[in-house]
Amino acid sequence: MRRSRARGSFGRVAIGVLAWTVALAAPLAAHAGNTSRQSRVTGHPLHVGALGVMPVRGMRTLPATGHVSAGKLTYHGGPVMHSSTTYTIYWEPATCGVAPCSVAPGYNAGVDTYFVDAAASSGTATNVYSTLNQYYSVKHGTREHIRYAQTFGASYLDTTPFPATNGCPGFRYGTSGVCLSDKQLRDEISAVMTSQGWTGGKSRAFFLMLPSDVDTCFSANICAFTQFCAYHSAFTSPAGRPVIYANIPYAGTTDACSSGRVPPNGAELDATLNAASHEHREMTNDPLGNAWWNDLTGSEGSDQCAYRFGPDLGIGGPNDGSYNQVMNGHDYLVQMEWSNRSSACLQRGS
Repeated sequence: MRRSRARGSFGRVAIGVLAWTVALAAPLAAHAGNTSRQSRVTGHPLHVGALGVMPVRGMRTLPATGHVSAGKLTYHGGPVMHSSTTYTIYWEPATCGVAPCSVAPGYNAGVDTYFVDAAASSGTATNVYSTLNQYYSVKHGTREHIRYAQTFGASYLDTTPFPATNGCPGFRYGTSGVCLSDKQLRDEISAVMTSQGWTGGKSRAFFLMLPSDVDTCFSANICAFTQFCAYHSAFTSPAGRPVIYANIPYAGTTDACSSGRVPPNGAELDATLNAASHEHREMTNDPLGNAWWNDLTGSEGSDQCAYRFGPDLGIGGPNDGSYNQVMNGHDYLVQMEWSNRSSACLQRGS
């Protein structure tokens, strides 16, 4: 995710919203462990209250081609997800403001299938997740590397109505009139976790998926679809465990979050899968915002390769579109991942 130290329009916009960092400072500090660790709470400004934000297309943090000598990620002492379990929450009430809530046919199943396929491919070196094995945490002076070891935990469809109070009055995209604040999203995640008996932890990733035309904002200038496509962050559960989560607005709401290509599974689903994949990888090697990021730009690894897909492997999927990944026999188009070893964005390997 791009941070407030990043250059360009995101960096300038972030200056006016640093007050949002206060809400996360206490919960993240509680899990930071060694107080000498540099973190985005104490030593690196948070970006608008989230641990990071996937920008809309056109806000890349690195040049479109070539190696970047200044692109190395630096370790700052915090934990990583050595293995992970993924959960999806679909918040889809009957109505979204003035119209019925909607998603593309097969959308929820397609998202779950992606996470199942990513888990089924654990241990391989044939997709973007395999680049993460080079990153590590340090415990008692010993490095413990990320293992590509994922499982899919569960999925839940919640039809509870959206809050009656607009979470960001006056700030919204589109015509639904529904805009949710980060606090409202965290409250929803907490409610579902309680109802389903799910617990937080440093190896669990929760994805909140929203229907079409539902906006989320941090301020009048920082909203989904105009400034960002998704973000990941964390808070502390009542039991004292970190809840590591991603907010995934419906990427098909606008072309600003699309790949710019004809994708294999449909434009709306594939745009969301690209955003979810971006967040998933950053949650893996920087789950609490105090592990791996670029000191020069404030970017996390997936930011450095945002909207860079590399060469196609072929044409496939139900949409007969371009794909660059094959996981568990299914075709996907997701952005590449940053490799410190290669100082480049890669589709697979290290």
